[in-house]
Amino acid sequence: MAQRTLKSGAHPEQSVKREWVQTTALLLPWKHYEQGDWMWVERADGREWMRVQQVSVTMNANGVSGHVTFGSLLDDYLTRLAKKTKGIAGLSATSGSGVRPNKPADRRKPKKPEGGVGAGVVLPYENGKGYWSAARLTWAPVTTDDRGVEITIARYVAQAEYEVHLPKGGSYWQGLWHISSASNAMDYPNLDPGVQYRFHVYAESSDGVYSDWSDYFYVTMPRDTEPPPDPSTPTLAQRQGVLTVTWDGRTKAGG
Repeated sequence: MAQRTLKSGAHPEQSVKREWVQTTALLLPWKHYEQGDWMWVERADGREWMRVQQVSVTMNANGVSGHVTFGSLLDDYLTRLAKKTKGIAGLSATSGSGVRPNKPADRRKPKKPEGGVGAGVVLPYENGKGYWSAARLTWAPVTTDDRGVEITIARYVAQAEYEVHLPKGGSYWQGLWHISSASNAMDYPNLDPGVQYRFHVYAESSDGVYSDWSDYFYVTMPRDTEPPPDPSTPTLAQRQGVLTVTWDGRTKAGG
């Protein structure tokens, strides 16, 4: 290849510099050419097709000037050949440097999760004032890609959605936050009692490739059906026509 390049008229590997001044140059860098462009360059023995390797700019009291460094066809070919040899172009290293190439990323797509089910639970707030719901979700573990070949799963991500009904009719599903889990089960918290939610899940491989979302599965959160205990007997007081009712905040049983 090098011999053919030399026979085509290219000079041996070398660099050529050409100085320029902004006020007199016919061709200016970044306006008419830039680094990497190929141009005809006048040489002592005629014109040669050369590549712009470097552009240098100087600005002082005399104005803007600089120089351009060109490389020959052979120089460009040898540079690309050296990159390939060192593996920069994606090939294996052949220089015997002992550097072990990185393991290529596994871009296989995991199979989407299936068999999603859930159950709702109602839990009291820590201060005892009200309740909130959570959904306990589970699905079949993903062990293969979408072609049935074994794959390693790093985590699963689930999302809840609830239906919003519009005043003038119609509705849409509003998505909530994403929650991740290393296993094929999780608790999805902070949901409203008595509301139906739908859930879907995707799997993420150890190389960061996502599966498709699973089919939706629906879970209705239970309501709090246990009534609060009877309060203690209130105390009544009247003054100047105003009736005041007070109680001690305890239950009728004294709790």
